[in-house]
Amino acid sequence: MFLYLLPDTEQATFLKVARLLSVSDNPMLWDGKTHEEVTGDTNLSKVSLDESEHERAIFDSFSRECGKVYRSDGVTKELLTRLQTMPLVRQSDPVERARVACEVLDSLIDKAMVEAAQPAVPKVMLYELMLLALADGEVSSVEEAQLRRLADIFGIDDYIYNDLLERAESINREASRTVAIILE
Repeated sequence: MFLYLLPDTEQATFLKVARLLSVSDNPMLWDGKTHEEVTGDTNLSKVSLDESEHERAIFDSFSRECGKVYRSDGVTKELLTRLQTMPLVRQSDPVERARVACEVLDSLIDKAMVEAAQPAVPKVMLYELMLLALADGEVSSVEEAQLRRLADIFGIDDYIYNDLLERAESINREASRTVAIILE
């Protein structure tokens, strides 16, 4: 919606952060199986994240709006690499997921970019990421931790964060109502 307001370097960073946010709370799969389906024969080193078509479509829309093709999925690989170092039962724990996702987020945000960013840049990023987090109906605890961390990195006050979230929720509700009307 407002990604055109971001300079090119910030758009590239936004896409990485959006990718992280879009997959960080997705169910993990080991050799294509969920935690409940894992057996003794399951290859536990073959780990992936289950991704919905809807999430992928939103991310692809961001890429098109930025005029960029997201070629690498290093962000997902980094998240998975860090999650794999944990015991199997903790890999899907929301608290652990949030902690690891925030660590990856910290590695994606360049301190020089934060210092040089125009005032609108972090707000645009945060708002668009809030819309992405709301795409499945609610902001998960893992997504909220990353959104709050991003706001902290950029020094966005709580009242601005809450105002942006309220606007994103309002837009999300209206979009859902519009889709419901169209599909009736």
